[in-house]
Amino acid sequence: MGMKLRDILLLLKTLENNEYSGVNLKDLTIIELGEQELKLWKQDFNNTYINKWISTNPRLWPIRPPPSRLGFFSKDFFNFYFKECVAIDFDCHCNKSIKVNLENDVLKQNINKQFDILTNIGTTEHVGQIITTTPGSKVKEIITIKKNPQYHTFKNIHNLVKKNGIFFHNVPYAKDKNNLLIHGAYCYNETFFKQLADKNNYTIVVNKLYTGPERKNFMDAILIKHTNDEFMTEEEFVKLEGLFETSLKRKN
Repeated sequence: MGMKLRDILLLLKTLENNEYSGVNLKDLTIIELGEQELKLWKQDFNNTYINKWISTNPRLWPIRPPPSRLGFFSKDFFNFYFKECVAIDFDCHCNKSIKVNLENDVLKQNINKQFDILTNIGTTEHVGQIITTTPGSKVKEIITIKKNPQYHTFKNIHNLVKKNGIFFHNVPYAKDKNNLLIHGAYCYNETFFKQLADKNNYTIVVNKLYTGPERKNFMDAILIKHTNDEFMTEEEFVKLEGLFETSLKRKN
């Protein structure tokens, strides 16, 4: 996946129009699910936010992108404009990112605080996927298999965000079980996020299929957390509609 300028602009627009209107970005913290590449094309450098940040000569993404664009660490962009951005993943390029397994309690994996904003740009759908690793990878050392990996993932997401914090999801979209996008182990639709919000007292800001050219067959779901209540139970979660398995789901 990777983050794009349209994700950044949507996030900033959400902050301006909701709980954080008028708040200085330097007072806000972000946690990034999946260490993200910020993918930028030539026209993106005309954007004021990008242009100012690029002048600081930020780090390039370690994997060479196609000739048509450049790649950077999105957390470097957020650390420039926000108070702090922490990236978590199970296989990291940067030694300052935190290795975690989203199927386990992340607050017991070198993370001991909550954040104002959580971004999930194409990450959660891979939790529960068939595990493949590159030679020398130590990924399997932190993988613990759980029966309902999506439950533990969304419970972690809930616990990582402060009261009045914002969840920013962009994930594979499935209209129904007969129309699945084969990207990751799971895909989602509006019903899933509507029921998730109802059960956990979230307000829905955006919940729809994204129809722009940058990312086809993905949906945006932006939610605001209003309490620090316990996340819904596993028994309640498995009854939610709108969450679909793909052929890439791991067999427990």
